[in-house]
Amino acid sequence: MAADNIAAFGRAWSPLGPQGSMVNGGDMTLPVGAAYVGVGVSTLDSDRGRWYQVAATLRDAAAAGRYLSAFNLKGQCYAAMVDGTVMHIDRDPEARLGDTGIRCNKTLDPDRITYHNPYANLIEQGDDETRLIWRQLIALNTTLATQLLARRSS
Repeated sequence: MAADNIAAFGRAWSPLGPQGSMVNGGDMTLPVGAAYVGVGVSTLDSDRGRWYQVAATLRDAAAAGRYLSAFNLKGQCYAAMVDGTVMHIDRDPEARLGDTGIRCNKTLDPDRITYHNPYANLIEQGDDETRLIWRQLIALNTTLATQLLARRSS
């Protein structure tokens, strides 16, 4: 879709809009010196089910006299950066203490440059749906980086 929007305009395009925008509100003014670093998507769908199914548990708990909020639900984020870094962030309110839920193909600790990283091939791990998410996100990141970084160098 991003490539189609870029081709349709036949000129420099920005994901911030105004036409064909990927942003649906808020302040769309970038700070001076801002640079494109990557793209991410967050979802409240999780291994517990689709968002609408999981959100219903809040209503069910309230009907049973228990208080739960959105912070009791899982959520996740996928991010792809221009330097090849990819991250999957899984927010689990029931995670063990110390489990950040962050999986990254590169070290997040600059003091530990060389160590075994079980997530080095993160985009190849998981089920078919997860690998499809990675392929689409990386394709979007490549399209946007090509368009936006080319504009900076001209």
